[in-house]
This record gives sequence, C-alpha cells and structure tokens, in this order.
Amino acid sequence: NSTNIEENATTTVEIPADCLDLLLASANENGKLKQENYFVFTDGMSNGWYTFNNMTSYSDLPTTNKYSFVTLSCQCKAFGGSENCCQGDRAKLD
Repeated sequence: NSTNIEENATTTVEIPADCLDLLLASANENGKLKQENYFVFTDGMSNGWYTFNNMTSYSDLPTTNKYSFVTLSCQCKAFGGSENCCQGDRAKLD
C-alpha cells in the first residue's frame, strides 16, 4: 500500500485587482511591505474585524494571516520579476 503524492503541485489563486492595489499601496517608499502595514491592510480588508476582536498588531494576527503576508509579498515572479526576486534582500518584505 502506497500513496502517490504529486510533487510540484501548484495552486493558482486569483487576487482581485482592488485587493492588489491596496496591498501595493501599503508598501513603504522602498516598495517593501512592512508587517504593521500588512496588519492595517488585513484589518481594512476585514472591515476592522481584527481590531474589534482585540488584535491590534501584526504579531496578534493568526498564523494563516502571517503565512499570507509572506505568500502575497512573494508574488514578484508572477508580475514579471526574476526567478530569485523573493530571495534574500530582494524580497519585498520588511
């Protein structure tokens, strides 16, 4: 009995243009997205749900939101960046 696991499986997620515009607008002057800016973005997208539930900073966010921070911020290749655009100091995370 063995289970076949498909390696290199990918999932494509469609992100609405308005959401991307807000995410890009949240970046600092160097084009990097700071964790606290991401908290404001996330809270705004949820109509203040996180703040209403006593979460007031990036560190208060659930792990799934933090994972999304890294995942969304590393979509540079999908927007024409090089293969290594999200590695090391090239990543647009701060």
